[in-house]
Amino acid sequence: MKHSQSFGTISVNRSILKGVLLSRLSAIFALLLPGVISVASIALFGSGNSNIFASEVRNANKSLTNNNAVVVDPNFDPSVDTSTGNARAVLMQPDGKVLIAGSFKSINGVPRNGIVRLNADRSIDVGFDANIDGLIQAIAQQSDGKIIVGGSFTDIGGVGRNNIARLNTDGSIDESFYPATGANGAVSDLFVQADGKIVVGGSFTNISNTFRNYIARLNCIVNFHSLRYT
Repeated sequence: MKHSQSFGTISVNRSILKGVLLSRLSAIFALLLPGVISVASIALFGSGNSNIFASEVRNANKSLTNNNAVVVDPNFDPSVDTSTGNARAVLMQPDGKVLIAGSFKSINGVPRNGIVRLNADRSIDVGFDANIDGLIQAIAQQSDGKIIVGGSFTDIGGVGRNNIARLNTDGSIDESFYPATGANGAVSDLFVQADGKIVVGGSFTNISNTFRNYIARLNCIVNFHSLRYT
């Protein structure tokens, strides 16, 4: 017996409506799960037999899980010497090179203090050697390629810097970046704004001779022949 329901002047045949809905449902599953959910099982689901449909959905879930599994890239293996420290920050540069920073003293058997740069082929960039005396927790790159580093250190390449500094593109210290006494506590996060200002976060209460609790923003100010940050 066919069932229908009248809504004013509109008469809806339930069997036809059911067929249309199943057809649409079949199309959706076929699009989202091609070759996994069959039209036949959807039809059985619609007729009250949900076992086959449920089984295929379970299989689909397993298939999707396997196809989207997160696996380690076997071609990327910059081995940090864990006996000397660890890695805390990673930055991909526009040219495909990768900066890795932390408290390590060696990577892939090559001496590097606190920061290393890998070439696009993941070999160590021998032309980049900053030689930091402590821990780097944060790195950020400016639009000109120079690199801001923050952490817990007092010296970079023989130049005194307290917990924040800027490196040239070859890893040497940029002495024109001079935030006075630096930060009196560790710098754990950095962000370079589009306008060049630098947002700094950490456990400090004073940075560049200015009272700030844990977060500050540095402006670049030209002062005669020197460049300083406040």
